[in-house]
Amino acid sequence: MSKEIKQLVKALALNGYTVDQGRTHYRIRGKNGEGIVGSLPLSPGRGPWEKNLRSELRKRGLLPDTRKRA
Repeated sequence: MSKEIKQLVKALALNGYTVDQGRTHYRIRGKNGEGIVGSLPLSPGRGPWEKNLRSELRKRGLLPDTRKRA
């Protein structure tokens, strides 16, 4: 597991999220039993996992929208 994933899992757990480990991904469950709010790969490759996770969390209102708009 990469250092970034470990840090993110720890931060999510400290902020009240439940993080369950599956065979290939972590499942992030919401603070109030919202169900699955996102997932993280156990061993990320070069794929856009971080961008996709941030997008999913923004859609659910869990991250502020800091994207620049043209």
